Amino acid sequence: MTAPRLAVREVTKTYGGATALRDASIEVGRGEIVALVGHNGAGKSTISKIVSGYTRPDSGTLTLDGRVVELRSPQHALGEGVGLVPQQLAVVASMTVRQNLVLGLRSAPRDVGDVARRLGLEHRLDVRVADLGPAAQRLVMIGRTLLRRPRLLILDEPTAAFSAPETARLFEIVRGLAEEEISVVYISHRLEEVLQIADRVIGMSQGRVIADRTTAATSMAQLEDIIAGGADARSPEAEGDVDDFTAADAVDVTDREVLRVEGLRTAAKPGAATFHVRSGEVVGLTGLVGAGRSSLLNAIWGVGAPVLAGTVRVGEDVLVPATPRRAIRRGVVLIPEGRHRTSLVPGMTSRENAALPTSRRRRIPGTPFIDRRRERRDVHQLLTELDTVPAQAVDMPVDALSGGNAQKVVLARWLLMPSRVVLLDEPCEGVDVRARNEIHTVLRRLADQGKGVLVSSSDVEELVESADRILVMRAGEIVAELSGPAMTVERVNRACL
Repeated sequence: MTAPRLAVREVTKTYGGATALRDASIEVGRGEIVALVGHNGAGKSTISKIVSGYTRPDSGTLTLDGRVVELRSPQHALGEGVGLVPQQLAVVASMTVRQNLVLGLRSAPRDVGDVARRLGLEHRLDVRVADLGPAAQRLVMIGRTLLRRPRLLILDEPTAAFSAPETARLFEIVRGLAEEEISVVYISHRLEEVLQIADRVIGMSQGRVIADRTTAATSMAQLEDIIAGGADARSPEAEGDVDDFTAADAVDVTDREVLRVEGLRTAAKPGAATFHVRSGEVVGLTGLVGAGRSSLLNAIWGVGAPVLAGTVRVGEDVLVPATPRRAIRRGVVLIPEGRHRTSLVPGMTSRENAALPTSRRRRIPGTPFIDRRRERRDVHQLLTELDTVPAQAVDMPVDALSGGNAQKVVLARWLLMPSRVVLLDEPCEGVDVRARNEIHTVLRRLADQGKGVLVSSSDVEELVESADRILVMRAGEIVAELSGPAMTVERVNRACL
């Protein structure tokens, strides 16, 4: 009998007093595509870091093609044929695609062109990575790993910022790798993708493997049950009591506009955007990758490409976009895309990250000192309300948290900030179903406080679930607005084309 490409046997890993993995065992066959699913903090990232050499287990064994290995570093793992493409973008923006592909190699392999063609990057080899979108940058990361000729490829949330066509292209690439007997571990919170691409699905919860079954014998409902069954039993979300908000659930949406944008055009896109957001309203913003959603939010916030024309009003006040400080003074806050690159400071604790912009507000009267006890209490209370895992996350380094829990730290930061308008760019990127519902609950809570909430997302289904209206953007211009019965996934997708 042929040995599996990867076998993880009874692996345990602890960080301080928290157990990330507890006697976890998984197998991946040769040329097999295995999806790894579970709520945030379930252990998916930990097991992928162990298999790819970023961390070492406390106990248990790993075998590759029947041979026991002890992976001491990512370089050692690559030498053994294991490559990880992490969730966070890791490219050198100032370098070209070609330079990024061969980064770290002593000489350029002969098959650079072949790998680029496989990924659809053959005409972009001499383009700076800074000029590519997030999806193309992720393909560069995949290409860099493929040049190391892996036998096992781990993809962690590879389609977080992909459009439907880009996802379909990635699936072709992954299936092609499997045909060459390259095994793939596919980590994703997008359950419909799991059923489309994977041969088998492994469910994890609280560091344990709780399910292992073929996708052919698994329905969407069963897959959702695996995720829900892995939720913390103390939380009502584990029992299916999460509030799923739709447009029909919206309450207290007023006619009072808190944000009006008229003809806003930046140097990034040719079109000009006009729209409004009302008090008590959650408005979704979507479009294909490259439509200009992030450029629009950044322009309002006062960063990114220069504003060439247009006006922005926050309530009755005119906001001349220039700096984030000016936007904050007008009551506008932005939770940007890519939390690890733009929102979080690695090495700082969750408390320090969440309190960073508002520390001055908690000075001890008459002194220059910050009331750290009050600061910790305020942040801990918010993180608890957001059901952040583990419970002691407030004092942990933020880079020790899972993606979904790190996103909650970002949310907590801006919930501490007084605001009239909250802008969010891909707030649910890389989080599981349970965390997504929790974030939706937070957005609705903000709207119920009378704020205007504008959520940009490439996940149309997410917006249909959570928004009162959806705006569709193309080339920097709002080309459609959908609400009520017209706000369906199919109609929104069609408007994006």
